[in-house]
Amino acid sequence: MFAIDRLHKKYGPYIRVSPTDIMVTDIGAVKKVHSPFNVFPKSDVYKKAGLVKKSIAIMVEHEDVKIRRKAIGNGFSNTNMRSLEPGIRAKVDLCITKIKRKLEDHRTLDILPWLQFTAMDIIGEIAFGKDFGMLKNETWHSFNQDLLLASCVMFVRGHIPGGSYLEFFMGYIPHSTFQWVLKSGERVFNYTNEALEYLQCEAQRGHSKDSKQSVFLAILENQNNPNAKYKMSIEEVRDEALGFILAGTDTLTITSTYLIWAVFRHKEVRRKLEAELSTLGVNITDERLQQLPYLRSVIKETLRLYAGAQIGLPRTVPQGGAQLGPYFLPAGTGVMTPIYSIHRDEKVFEEPLMFKPERWLNATQDMETAILAFGGASRICVGQNLAKMELRLLIAVLLKLCPDIELAESCTDESMEFAPRLFIAPRGGKCELQSIYAHREG
Repeated sequence: MFAIDRLHKKYGPYIRVSPTDIMVTDIGAVKKVHSPFNVFPKSDVYKKAGLVKKSIAIMVEHEDVKIRRKAIGNGFSNTNMRSLEPGIRAKVDLCITKIKRKLEDHRTLDILPWLQFTAMDIIGEIAFGKDFGMLKNETWHSFNQDLLLASCVMFVRGHIPGGSYLEFFMGYIPHSTFQWVLKSGERVFNYTNEALEYLQCEAQRGHSKDSKQSVFLAILENQNNPNAKYKMSIEEVRDEALGFILAGTDTLTITSTYLIWAVFRHKEVRRKLEAELSTLGVNITDERLQQLPYLRSVIKETLRLYAGAQIGLPRTVPQGGAQLGPYFLPAGTGVMTPIYSIHRDEKVFEEPLMFKPERWLNATQDMETAILAFGGASRICVGQNLAKMELRLLIAVLLKLCPDIELAESCTDESMEFAPRLFIAPRGGKCELQSIYAHREG
């Protein structure tokens, strides 16, 4: 990420990183690569990862993606998110209430694990109809740990040359730790299958009014509906649920952490945001939050600088080749659009390293095109409405319920610099808050 950015600064918007792959930051080329027309399909690297084989996130063929979007798209629409809002809001309220109470008993509190608990519990309930109990029990669920291990195995398999062979040979090492790590994907599948069996039973008998809502419940109900146009097998639903969790937990946790840090770090931003939120009174709903222009700008600026995934989006030049800027690229050429560099392009964003929400109040078309936090237009993340809702509710409820909380002295610009990882993370490994009275009492 950082090395690629340095190369772009030195050599310009087009750099060749291998005999068959290039990196592109030119906004015109980015627009073309991610256009919903003349689609550049996703690279085969998505298939090689292999934990989920039938998720929309790793599908390469555009027609397959269109069919899957029609099957699951309504579940993640703004309208359906409204029906899920009470459950999401309950998790957010519980998270912020626990943070508030913990800070009454402790000098400082690291919010990273609490935001992770919240993201996992929300996604668990939406995907499986039941949460993981992390907020309630104030600890990690084994599923989360297995998912982390399985993600590491998936990364080795898909992104390291010879990774699949390495995984194969590791399977013959007679050591319990190696075997436990390699079987993490199997444990993840087992838990997911059990959760979906419960949902399937709900679908078959007609779920009761007390049932928790799930975006996949309606999809499972369609299995027995002869009039349903788009149906999915239980294996496809399982892979979508897993893909949903893989794509939406760590990334959302990190982005929500940096959202809180950025708002608290910039006092004028916090003051303006609190003033705008005060116009809502005590009745905070996501529908009303969506109407607040400064909040929208704060969320967008956070996604620009602190999107959880800042690496490139690998695509492949389609049949017939393509002209990108001054270069004609033959079919099959790998094209990657590095998010970190594009989001900081000084030709598109004035003072690109500054956190300036006001820039979005009069955004240009190039600014809108350059934001790839949820992927490009042709493969935009189906879960973006949920992610944005969580971000809006988290910061709004935190500022409303905890007006006397600030960044702890340990939470510095240096500690919040990006650590070099697959997903961004604070170099200090935490983001601590404290009561504004803490330093006075100390």
